[in-house]
Amino acid sequence: MLSKFFSQKRRRDYFEIENLNLKELFDKLPSNQDKYWFANFFIIYGKLQKRYREEWSNPFIKPIQNVTNGVFSPFAIFNRTLYPKLILDQLNISNIDSIELISEIDEWNKKNGAQINLLLRNSMFYLEVIELFNMEARSEFKSEAINKDQYGNELYLDLLYSYFSNSLPRVLRTISQKYSFLNIQPDIWVETNPIIKYWKRIMEDKYKREIFTKCFNQVYESQDQKTYTKDEIGTAKMLLKKYYDYFNGNNKTQLGTKQAMNRLYQSFTEGNELFTIFQRLREEMDFSFQDSLRKIESKLQEIANG
Repeated sequence: MLSKFFSQKRRRDYFEIENLNLKELFDKLPSNQDKYWFANFFIIYGKLQKRYREEWSNPFIKPIQNVTNGVFSPFAIFNRTLYPKLILDQLNISNIDSIELISEIDEWNKKNGAQINLLLRNSMFYLEVIELFNMEARSEFKSEAINKDQYGNELYLDLLYSYFSNSLPRVLRTISQKYSFLNIQPDIWVETNPIIKYWKRIMEDKYKREIFTKCFNQVYESQDQKTYTKDEIGTAKMLLKKYYDYFNGNNKTQLGTKQAMNRLYQSFTEGNELFTIFQRLREEMDFSFQDSLRKIESKLQEIANG
């Protein structure tokens, strides 16, 4: 696997998707063009097998129907755009005329990406580009500068957009200096790339941005999908209801809220994973009261949703 941007539980750059209905996810998108754009971030549909080449069913051409696993990588856009027909087949889209983005990519590849596209088929060059990107993104990233939801969780769509907006031009400058024959003009390359241009349009469209924010986060969070027992789900639902006023700040003091959260984590069996998680979040309230309280509510909602 490729190296992480940063050391943390969830990977940001390359990870396996678990227990996520991909067809339902794509069906949430407004148009075939949106589906095609989103599909450029997926490498594999289906369970990743180390010896997939020996299987009759190759995951690289697997359609998304009845698939709940896959491999996601933002770097996939560097070479997935070379195979539009494959993506359409995977999505079961037959009307290519409904996707202007494909013709834009084809034209752009001929004008701006012909030589670099050939190199991107070379795995060593591809890995070099990604490692350069990792280095640039690592120096660029500041967690507090990334937009977060009401519970303090990263918005994965915004996170990746920040990476590409700020780091990709610098990566291309390095590549253009090392491989001068490519004749890359970094700023123009980024500004005119159809996938990135469409991404910018999404970020500027309130309706689509909201939809894609949810979709990207579903993918991002699927890394740590967990099946909860009926008792755990029932307990979470009960606690959300019981401590509703505390989560919604209905004139509750910090001291009273902390005492309530002590009772909350003790609702789970001591030594249980959830007991430990909620105990830790309660302790964090002493240093970051509101943020940790939101995380407790968010975790309860995750469990309650099964």
